[in-house]
Amino acid sequence: MPLDQRHPLTYAGELIAILAGPAANLLLALAALRLGSGREEGWLLAGLSLCLGWFNLLPVWPLDGGRALMLILTGFLPHDTAAAGVRVCSLALGFGLLTGGLSLLARGGGATLALMGGWLLACQFRGRKVGK
Repeated sequence: MPLDQRHPLTYAGELIAILAGPAANLLLALAALRLGSGREEGWLLAGLSLCLGWFNLLPVWPLDGGRALMLILTGFLPHDTAAAGVRVCSLALGFGLLTGGLSLLARGGGATLALMGGWLLACQFRGRKVGK
C-alpha cells in the first residue's frame, strides 16, 4: 500500500501498522475460540488464524515479520547493513523450510512446507529489493 509521502509514519507508527495484521489474526483466533463454544468450526478458524498470524511473523522479507525486522535493525544499523541482514535471514529461513519440506515429502508427507519454502526463496530473487 503506497503511503502519502507528505505525512510519513514514524518508526513506531510503521511498526504498529506492520504488526496490526498478525495482531488481528490473534484476536480472530481468540474470538473464534470464545464464540465457537467448543464447536469444530471455531477450533478450525482459530487454528487457521493462528497459523496465518505466525507465518506472517516469520522474519522473511516481504512478510510482516521481515518488514518489522528491517525496521528494528535500521534503528541500530545503517540501512544497507540492515537490508543485508534481513536478506541473509530470509534466504536462510526460506532454504531451511524448503529443505525441511523436501525431506518430509521424501518420507511421504505433504508438499505444503516445501512449496512455502520455495515461494519464500523466490520472493528473494524478484525485482523488489529488501527495504524498498
